[in-house]
Amino acid sequence: MKKQFLSILLCVVLLSSLLLGGCGQQGQPAGNEPTTSATPSQSQAAPSSQPGGAESAGPLGERPANGWTFGYTCMDGTNPFFVILEKTIRDGVEAKGDKLITTDPANDVTLQITQIEDMITQGIDAIFLNPAEAEG
Repeated sequence: MKKQFLSILLCVVLLSSLLLGGCGQQGQPAGNEPTTSATPSQSQAAPSSQPGGAESAGPLGERPANGWTFGYTCMDGTNPFFVILEKTIRDGVEAKGDKLITTDPANDVTLQITQIEDMITQGIDAIFLNPAEAEG
């Protein structure tokens, strides 16, 4: 039980760091915007000189006009720990104007796989996943 709790805690920490780390500087106040003296033609040429493409693209690429769609699934959505985790993720996602699709497989691995496939069909951009089964 202790080992399972530690693995869940590790997943939460990793998911939180991905969520918060991936948010970057998009939420900067207007007064903190960097200033440049580049002309428009210089600004357009700069991203191509950077390795990996455009500077403004995050880990998921360019932000869609209607925001990102995230999926969330955990082993048991009625567990108080996962209820708080889902609310925290939802608050963070919606604060950025994005959408969160949540599923609860109720400790059923087969159902969780089906729900994940469903979310992929719906076009999610990324998923927060806590597997219903630790082995396999």
